Amino acid sequence: MITARLLTLTLTASLTSLACAAPLRVIVKGGEAHVAAASLEREAGIVIKKLPGRGGFVACGAEQCAPLKSALTDGDTLLVPVAGLSEALNLTANFDESRRHVALVPAPRNASNIAGVARVGSIAPNLVDVQGREVVAPWVKKYGVTFPVAVDTADVFGAAFGLKAIPVSFLVDEVGIIRLQGSGPSKEFRAQVEEVLREPVSAVRGQTRESATALSLDELRARAARQPDNADARLALAQSLEQSGDYAAALTECEAAARLRPADATIPFTHGLVLLHQGKTNDALVRLTQARDLDSGNWRIRKQIWALEHPEKFYGTNGIDWNWQKEQIAREKK
Repeated sequence: MITARLLTLTLTASLTSLACAAPLRVIVKGGEAHVAAASLEREAGIVIKKLPGRGGFVACGAEQCAPLKSALTDGDTLLVPVAGLSEALNLTANFDESRRHVALVPAPRNASNIAGVARVGSIAPNLVDVQGREVVAPWVKKYGVTFPVAVDTADVFGAAFGLKAIPVSFLVDEVGIIRLQGSGPSKEFRAQVEEVLREPVSAVRGQTRESATALSLDELRARAARQPDNADARLALAQSLEQSGDYAAALTECEAAARLRPADATIPFTHGLVLLHQGKTNDALVRLTQARDLDSGNWRIRKQIWALEHPEKFYGTNGIDWNWQKEQIAREKK
């Protein structure tokens, strides 16, 4: 189980620099001023990225990233509304007299809004319990979490980061470079984060694009069709299908991936999660147990099994029973 307190993937920038002073060409659509995403990146250093899964976009400037409420396409061109971008990144839009060009500059802010670690978590997804939103929501409410929380039901991030145990925390900079990894929230990790935030943006990081690009469901389907014997392609498609709610197709891809790579614990683990989200708890436990046996040192898998077999130790009125977990770890290490 990964709770909001246990795993944090934080995307943040480390400098309060000028966003854009150069004028950008305005494109009017539906009576609203837009700018091309390519121009924003080239002229202003503001990167617009499409979020995986059901879509949506995020804008990343020199100081912060934030979700965009909307964006639209005009042929192959991605257009970003000036008003929405200004609101998301706290910018002021200065139009010329003809309103054909706009310059974006940082809006005035109170000093309290600029403090280093206050920026951390402002846009970043936190990867939480793979069992679903309903399991996570009480914790979000209890701890007053105000930043966006992403529920990684397909265990995409857990697999991508090769996580074997929790808690664990990561700090990822503005171009996708992992700068810090810690065992979990602590004073020491906070101090390290503050140190990173005091750094100026280096010439390399300031000019480097984020390299990771999520593939759409259609692209994953096409890749799996081209490479039917590629277990990674079939597993990635299964995870995306699970996220879209197409559980039957996800199970088919899990079974195909398992035939191709039967010793990979990630595959039965994903298979188990799909079954779990269908309400087939007993079948899910069979697959999760198979995953545990293939990767006996993976305590994330074990904790998912524990949470299903002993829900009162995780979701009771008193919260997580940490003493029970310690005893269970000791028993299973023997």
